[in-house]
Amino acid sequence: MKATVQDLLKSQMKEDVHFGKIPGTGDKPTLLKPGAEMLRMVFSLRTTCNKDDIEITNEGEGHKTYEVCVHISNKEGEAIATGVLSKESKRSMDDI
Repeated sequence: MKATVQDLLKSQMKEDVHFGKIPGTGDKPTLLKPGAEMLRMVFSLRTTCNKDDIEITNEGEGHKTYEVCVHISNKEGEAIATGVLSKESKRSMDDI
């Protein structure tokens, strides 16, 4: 039998370790880094990120926006998905 994400979720993944709710983002659970690493290992996935996949935008006054694309491929090297992370930095009050 082939394992599915739902099988892993029910049998192996623990709330607040592999997935959980992030305060201030609603009630929908989010996959956390340990959960992503487990999926990567179980399903023999490979992730790659090249220099061209990282974009940093200076928004002024110490604010920056970071966008990173991560490409996911199977063990045969076939591309199966791309994930995008976007993060905004903010100046602390100490910097003013």
